[in-house]
Amino acid sequence: MLNENASFLPILGNFNGPFASDGQCYDMSHSPERVLPMPITAYDAQRFQEFELGLRAYDVRRIIRNTAAVDGKESGKAIMQARTLKICTIENAYLVIAPELYGVIVQNDYQIIGPPSCFRNRIIDREGCIKNIPFRDKLDDIFVGCDAASTNYYHWLLYAISKTQFANSILPSETQLVLPSRSSLFENRQPAYSLSTYEQTLALSGLKDRVTLLDVGIYPVKKLSYCWHIPDFKPELYLLFSEVYSLFDKFDVPNMPELPKRIYISREKGHDSRVNNEEKEIIERVLQTKDIQKICLEDMDFITQVALFRQAEFVMAPHGAGLANMVFARPGTALLEFNRQFEQPYLRNCFYLITAMKQQPYCYFNLSKDQLTEDYLLQAIDRLKPNW
Repeated sequence: MLNENASFLPILGNFNGPFASDGQCYDMSHSPERVLPMPITAYDAQRFQEFELGLRAYDVRRIIRNTAAVDGKESGKAIMQARTLKICTIENAYLVIAPELYGVIVQNDYQIIGPPSCFRNRIIDREGCIKNIPFRDKLDDIFVGCDAASTNYYHWLLYAISKTQFANSILPSETQLVLPSRSSLFENRQPAYSLSTYEQTLALSGLKDRVTLLDVGIYPVKKLSYCWHIPDFKPELYLLFSEVYSLFDKFDVPNMPELPKRIYISREKGHDSRVNNEEKEIIERVLQTKDIQKICLEDMDFITQVALFRQAEFVMAPHGAGLANMVFARPGTALLEFNRQFEQPYLRNCFYLITAMKQQPYCYFNLSKDQLTEDYLLQAIDRLKPNW
């Protein structure tokens, strides 16, 4: 271990395996081989190449196509291979809490453990050190579940909060569960969620009085635990473990019958609406035709968002972090997603995984390839909700 008066932490490499070779690993959960329904066709002859490429990035075992997928039928089945969620404990490590470096784990040989640190700012790899971050007092026995993208609502809710909840259910009370403090998140870079959301997620998850909140710093750690899944591929595969959903089901919020049940999640108040002006006009006309209410999640606190999705029957939205709230929606709640290829040849299918696990009908438009028309959009809604 470095002298705590050192001015920087050297980075001598990247350990690409999910679990350190000198750590002790134990099973947290097992996800059996799963047969997931493929999306419902938005319109006849919709093509699924980019969607399937996204699934292959998740190491799907097999895709069974339904070549006669018309009139709102599922386009096939996706067989996901079995996975195990493990918790690994290593000794004499370093934990970094800082903007774009939240939850970065460095072994005592100064190699970053790659998978749980995968969203880190890669400048530190090129420079070979982490600098201008103060060293803090040594921690004894901790679990870390957050990642470097914790200023993103999806990452905060589905990884930082969820994994810490999971650890709380199985680890002894003497293990400190650590998360970034409000100052480390909100004083350096404004997260894509509010301070009240930060506080309400901690309270509703039962973690408010259980976690240790860490300010910006490099923390030497005597015993550090974290979790990851094997086989080791995309972080989103954590969403294949059923405990994720049972934990979110425990969030206790009041029923709010005044909230709409048919909703369109608009990103108009963000920096990227992800739909162009022509697409907006089509969507607006369909919202009126189908009596779907436009919602800006930025106008709601977290408790109201949970209640909104729990009561929703139909959700339509551009791809974005707000759709992480589908973990709160009931089985049967339909999702129509406007997705795009973000400078890559495939679609990001993380919200599809949630709907497939929760038995929620799912349909999408790839706005990088599909032509969005009023007729196609109405067809897609009718296929998801044929009784409207």
